[in-house]
Amino acid sequence: MRKLWISAAFAVLFLGWGSIAWGESNDTQRLAALDRALKAGVITQEEYTVKVAQLKGGAVDPVKKAALDDAMKNGLLTQQEYDAKLRALASATASAPGTSMASGGKKTLAVVDSVFNLPAFKVTVPADWTFDGAVLRSECGDGIPFLVYRAYSPDKLSGIQKVPQVDWYSAADPKTYKFAGLSPCNLHAPARAIDVAARIATDLRAGAQVVEMPPLTPLQTESFRKAAEQGHAQMEQMNRQFPPNFQGTWDLDMQRVKIRYAFEGRPVEEMLTVALTTWGRPVSVFSAGQGGIIQPGIARLTHTVVNVTAIRAPAGRLEETIATVDRDSSVEMVSEWNDAEIALIKRQGAEVLAAIQKNGDMLRDQATQFAQNMQQSNDRFHAWQQQRRVATEQKFAQDMQRKDAQARNFLDYVQDQTYYLDPSSGQTLTIKNQPGVSGYVGQNPSGGWTQLVPVSH
Repeated sequence: MRKLWISAAFAVLFLGWGSIAWGESNDTQRLAALDRALKAGVITQEEYTVKVAQLKGGAVDPVKKAALDDAMKNGLLTQQEYDAKLRALASATASAPGTSMASGGKKTLAVVDSVFNLPAFKVTVPADWTFDGAVLRSECGDGIPFLVYRAYSPDKLSGIQKVPQVDWYSAADPKTYKFAGLSPCNLHAPARAIDVAARIATDLRAGAQVVEMPPLTPLQTESFRKAAEQGHAQMEQMNRQFPPNFQGTWDLDMQRVKIRYAFEGRPVEEMLTVALTTWGRPVSVFSAGQGGIIQPGIARLTHTVVNVTAIRAPAGRLEETIATVDRDSSVEMVSEWNDAEIALIKRQGAEVLAAIQKNGDMLRDQATQFAQNMQQSNDRFHAWQQQRRVATEQKFAQDMQRKDAQARNFLDYVQDQTYYLDPSSGQTLTIKNQPGVSGYVGQNPSGGWTQLVPVSH
């Protein structure tokens, strides 16, 4: 179960985007309050933009704002006209290219996990971009939550996306799924990211053409290194709790792929980062051997989680957009939600350990029963061997007698003689064949004569 904690903790690292320092706590609270007010419909998007600009400071051109203030003071503008012009000025500033965080050109939105009813992640994107986000749980996987979102510019040509994760399962023994408590779903052998990234990209974007498979950015490379070190350390720590034949494995693999396609008739380029996190874990399985004897064993189940993030831009501007996203966009996990999730996973982990202990007791009982069954089977086998030995000896004696009789019959034929039985006395005798003589008689005990009967040996 510890692997599930790793999955939640590494969600941000998979994105490979730089983090942005947050403002003072009061500003953060005010921004959060503005976000709630905007979502609740208390303020409009324009009012929200103005308030954020005022809060950040310096978002509106001070010369133009001073002119507006002077016009308002001298009665040249009404309050309504003043507010409208200020909103227009703030909106124009917020949508200007290259606006930094300090200029109010960004917005930070919270993505709420409906299970805990808590903000789970904070995502920062350009202020004029449309944003949708959610916390989902895979029906095919272990039910651990993951972040999905998309944010895109007004013309929809530029944007970023975190695609819903996909779970792959693989096992050499089909009954492993049953004993692991899983319904076979998304069966797929483990793979390297470089081998599947292009196929995943073209499946996600119909009609896309793969341009190149570039290496990770320096920021992604560093994130990958940290995630790999932490993941292997976590797996090593967890394995100390189990015997060698019941230990798991963990691995992380990432690959970027650049594609080109047409979006609403406009040429765009997109960079997708495919991350494969693979766990190998043992599963206790049982099978019935000869005679219905229970045979316990351990099989391996491989679980691969596929995470995909994407950055899209008009053709020729992808690298520029990636640099901007790396600099100005961020994803931050909310610590309170992470604590709640870890607490839940720990409870689940305790249940799993209890189940393993229970399975251990069951295995010991089954091992004892297995030994008794094996002894009984051994006894039956030796009894069967004894019966087979006696039967074999009898058959051997019969075969020897049959072959001896055949040999004696053949000898009689070669020597032109016949083997006879005297029915009155039960005695046998061999008589040389004579021309013209078809039978012989012998004297019985009462003095009469009895016809001799030709027989085989």
